[in-house]
Amino acid sequence: MHYHHGLLQVTPELVWGLHGHFLVMVARRRLSDGERWRIIGMIESGMSRKAVARTFGYHHSVITRLVQKHQETDAVKDRPRSGRPRVTTVRQDRALLRLVRRYPFASSHFLKDNWLPNRRLCHRTVRNRLKSAGLRMNDEKEVNRANRRHWVIIAPASVVEEESETLSDPYFVKLKHPGTGKGAVFLFGQNGRRIFEVKSFSEKCHSWFIGDRVQEDGHLLYATPIDPLFLCLPYLLQEERKDRFEPLQQLLTDEDFPSCSNIIRCLNLQGQLRHISEIRASSDEKEFFCYSEENTLKWLQTKVERLVNAIRDAGVSVGGAVTSAMFVRSGQDEAVSHDEYRRYAHGLVSEYLPLALRLRLQMHLGIPEIKDEEEEGPPIKRRKMSSESPECATASSRNKTKSLIKAPKQNAAQRALAKVDRTGMKTLSCYFGKRA
Repeated sequence: MHYHHGLLQVTPELVWGLHGHFLVMVARRRLSDGERWRIIGMIESGMSRKAVARTFGYHHSVITRLVQKHQETDAVKDRPRSGRPRVTTVRQDRALLRLVRRYPFASSHFLKDNWLPNRRLCHRTVRNRLKSAGLRMNDEKEVNRANRRHWVIIAPASVVEEESETLSDPYFVKLKHPGTGKGAVFLFGQNGRRIFEVKSFSEKCHSWFIGDRVQEDGHLLYATPIDPLFLCLPYLLQEERKDRFEPLQQLLTDEDFPSCSNIIRCLNLQGQLRHISEIRASSDEKEFFCYSEENTLKWLQTKVERLVNAIRDAGVSVGGAVTSAMFVRSGQDEAVSHDEYRRYAHGLVSEYLPLALRLRLQMHLGIPEIKDEEEEGPPIKRRKMSSESPECATASSRNKTKSLIKAPKQNAAQRALAKVDRTGMKTLSCYFGKRA
């Protein structure tokens, strides 16, 4: 005997008590998508709804509702439920995260009182918002550990500009560096539409004061914008993808760096890809891309020429007359040729290019290679001949060396100790010698 109630099923094995039988409501699992389609197939094959309900162990009203849903929506999945409405907006949630960064050691009750003081909220709401933001916390100690590490970064103001309530916070990702092929840190800002390269500057014995705490990590990070096409070049230059047209979503896939798919969100990336690739469109207006060396070299040449003009306008000294790493020109007033500026600009652009493409760009620009000065070698000095024998010369050089070495200065205590009569005294090392 079976008892049915909607989606619930109770068997006699579950209905038993000390003083007789009584009805117990036991939750029944939901129908899977496969079972629902089987039910629809049985109904369409001619079986009655009650027969199908007995086969699956459900009440016939469950089968009736499923058939009605299939007739109305041509689907068997559950309709979306509204659920409980959120009591805070996305912008208010970001304000909570900023408050946590400001007071990393605060409790959930303190955050609740200072987050939205004019709203009646539960401290559990604060904990749920922090958990949804990636701070999996059991208590306030988890918040402390998650916010204990900070970084000091110099970045353009456009990284954190809030243009709308749906704007996401800047985030760091690890992507393949186009020049080295290794992992490097990049920053996505402006709702993921701009990419910034993150570099680090560090000094010994350096730390930061953040609020009322001392941050041991004294690194200074600075973010500079980078053209996303440089990040796309390593994937277009892969051997297995040459001479093959692929869509952008398939092109930017990497198991080692899964975050590379975020590059697609950059502003007008598909329109910019024409500078380094050939584009073909299918009948359904889908675009496919393939690497083009001719377009890439023209695009890189334009980059180099723009960089040359920027270097000249900034007054940066380049060429052989530069005598230090601070780009200070020596006293010789030599006119710097255009080739020297191009060579310097080519070196800056080449930091973001693979080695093979770097050499092809150098040949395309017609920049000659610099000969190594060490190959020519310094002029050979003539050895000074002397009539003295080698032994005499060695002895005289030793005497000269001894005369050049000055004795260290002694303080008053050392001078007084030197005047003490040491006759009959033993050295300290004699007490630690081997016994006979």
